[in-house]
Amino acid sequence: MTAKEQWHECVKLSDVEGKHTGSEKEIRLAQETLGL
Repeated sequence: MTAKEQWHECVKLSDVEGKHTGSEKEIRLAQETLGL
């Protein structure tokens, strides 16, 4: 990846509550989008 390439936020959702990886905002968005 170079400095000119666009960056995209990503998350990893875990089966264990509190072990998700990524920004809280993006985690909430992913959970709401997926109905979790």
